[in-house]
Amino acid sequence: MSTKVAVVIPTHKEELDEFEKISLAQVRKVLGKYPLIFAVPEGKNFSFLETGDLVAQFPPQFFQNVAAYNRLMMSPQFYKTFLDFDYILIYELDAFVFYDALEFFCSLGYDYIGAPWPAFNIRTFGDKVLRVGNSGFCLRKVKAQ
Repeated sequence: MSTKVAVVIPTHKEELDEFEKISLAQVRKVLGKYPLIFAVPEGKNFSFLETGDLVAQFPPQFFQNVAAYNRLMMSPQFYKTFLDFDYILIYELDAFVFYDALEFFCSLGYDYIGAPWPAFNIRTFGDKVLRVGNSGFCLRKVKAQ
């Protein structure tokens, strides 16, 4: 059985910074055989899109701040957009993929593969609190969300 998987790249930025451009070039190189779908706010123009890129547009209020973006990531509307796929890899542009193991991880059958969310794993760096648990690079089974 072949697993259908897409790489979903959420962004609200019409222009990318240099590090985001590097991340995007890398995902195109390493995971370019899968559909790349940009999850973006409606009504904006994105200079980095290439011919053949797929775009899924969502209401702009989901991109106003972190809390709103988290609501998008938890909304049934988001996952209904990707029902043609068994899995989606969420790839935010602060991620960097080194090699393609996507089909292997899909074959494991998990609903979610991503960073852990342990309550005890809180660190500080100066006055900044750092927590593990980020959806910026995670594999999600679409129908389980």
